[in-house]
Amino acid sequence: MSRKTIHGITPIARNVESTFRMITRKFGDSVKANTTTAMSNEVLAKLVCHNIVVCIHEMFALGIGVEFAAKVERESDGEQPWTVKFPNLQG
Repeated sequence: MSRKTIHGITPIARNVESTFRMITRKFGDSVKANTTTAMSNEVLAKLVCHNIVVCIHEMFALGIGVEFAAKVERESDGEQPWTVKFPNLQG
């Protein structure tokens, strides 16, 4: 093994285990859906919710101010039907 291990676990595995622990503590360790597709979607939704929670936490911890525009414009190219315009961002 090229990576240093602590108690036989690599740092990447420790990060994954830590993330799973955070998700199960916050959103529960069970899946309520019945079909395989619905179970997969529920787990993916929990992952998205976890990422949102972490982003919001870091936003407050680092003092990052975010302002969202209330204006939604229709795109004419047809690739993405709706885009939200954020103020003070160029792109």
